[in-house]
Amino acid sequence: MVLRSEDVIGFLRFLHRKVYPGAVFENVSIHIETPNQALDEYHLTAKSEISGNTVHQQFLGHLMVENGKINLLRELIDVVAAAEAMFPGGLGDVLRGESA
Repeated sequence: MVLRSEDVIGFLRFLHRKVYPGAVFENVSIHIETPNQALDEYHLTAKSEISGNTVHQQFLGHLMVENGKINLLRELIDVVAAAEAMFPGGLGDVLRGESA
C-alpha cells in the first residue's frame, strides 16, 4: 500500500460529512508526503447542521502506514470552532454545562 495525501483527505471528508454536509476543504497544505506517512493541514468554512452556526475550522491530519496497514491516524482540530459546530451558543454553552 502506498499512502497518498488524497487518501487522508478522502477519509476525513467521509467523517466530516456528518457535521458539515457539503463542506469543501480549502487551503490544503501538504507538509509531509512519503510512501508511509502524510501530514496535511486544511480548512473549511461551513454551516453546521447540528448548531446552525457558520464555523471556520482548521484541521491537521497525520497518517502513518506500516506493512500496508494504518498504524497511526491523528487529527487535530480547533476545539473552540468544534464547540461552535456542536452547540448553538458555542463555547459559552460548554462552559455553562449545556448539552446539545
